[in-house]
Amino acid sequence: MEDVGPLVDTAWRLSQSVRHGPPLPPLEPSREVQEAWRRAETKRLEARAWSEAQRLAEEMLKDRPVALAGPLSLAAYHWRARVLGPEVAEADFQRGQYGGWWKTYWDEEGRLKAVG
Repeated sequence: MEDVGPLVDTAWRLSQSVRHGPPLPPLEPSREVQEAWRRAETKRLEARAWSEAQRLAEEMLKDRPVALAGPLSLAAYHWRARVLGPEVAEADFQRGQYGGWWKTYWDEEGRLKAVG
């Protein structure tokens, strides 16, 4: 394989010798374009948030939640324990022990860690 170092060096020196005109100012989108983009982005984010909320709610109500992962998981396990009762909380803890990930959400005594 040929050494391209000298070629790169030559190309860089040539690029430095080329005279450019003054840089063009950045184009600013019109207020209408900015507002249209904001509305579209807001709509996209709202749809994504509702979709994720629905997925999380459905998962929280399952007998055997398998997709409770991520930053809301601990809050979801607290909700399940409070709303669905101690039997569900115990089953969640046992699944965590079986799966080897219980230390993420529970302490050594099997109590859920504090949220936040």
